[in-house]
Amino acid sequence: MSAHRIQNELLTLRHDNEIMKNTIEDQQCRGMKYNLVLTGLLEQRDEIIAEKVRGFFRHELGIHKRMEFANVHRFNRPGKHRPIVVRFLHFDDKQEVKRRGYLLKGKRFGISEQFPDSVEERRKRLYPVMKHHRSAGHHVSLVRDRLYIDGQLYQSETTGNTVNRDTEPQPTYSEAAQGSSTPNNTQATKRRLSTPNSGNDRRPASRARIAPLEDADGSFTHQNPQRQGRENDRQHTSGSGADGRRA
Repeated sequence: MSAHRIQNELLTLRHDNEIMKNTIEDQQCRGMKYNLVLTGLLEQRDEIIAEKVRGFFRHELGIHKRMEFANVHRFNRPGKHRPIVVRFLHFDDKQEVKRRGYLLKGKRFGISEQFPDSVEERRKRLYPVMKHHRSAGHHVSLVRDRLYIDGQLYQSETTGNTVNRDTEPQPTYSEAAQGSSTPNNTQATKRRLSTPNSGNDRRPASRARIAPLEDADGSFTHQNPQRQGRENDRQHTSGSGADGRRA
């Protein structure tokens, strides 16, 4: 096996592994869609965590309706006053709690969405950038591991804040607005159009062999050589018949 072939196979495996990793990460994010992480709630022995969370919502967020949870538990890791993960039964309840998070400003409590560790690491690298632009008066929004500043996606080589890294290049914001295609797609289209009667081409072979012919005035027209030959034969035959009748 040649070194070039080995290198191509390694690149293919690396590409497939990246796609698989991004797929698993995306599934993990979707599985955490109904989750919120609460910090600052003191941990006590024999506590009923669900009731503690409901009391926190009442006293700190002003939410008096009874919210239903699919699961409530503290992080299974050593430490004092461990964060609480709340999985809501209804997505609207989660969004209501999230919207009232501003009421906790200046207090020891905190509310945040739950993400896989890999996504959380990338988010942490974006926090200083988000804080800087927000203090400068810009509208910032952090969606998963993507930071939007005034509606534009923030790009950074060090953050790796796009999910499909090292994969097929994605169109930029301006290209998507104009509806243009990526260079790779354009090249692939040209290759498909220039391939003569390949195994996947179901067109008749006579059509696949159509070639441009130069006219007397220097312009080019597309004609079928076989059809042109048959027309020349008919003209020659009709000409010979006419000469015979005149004779």
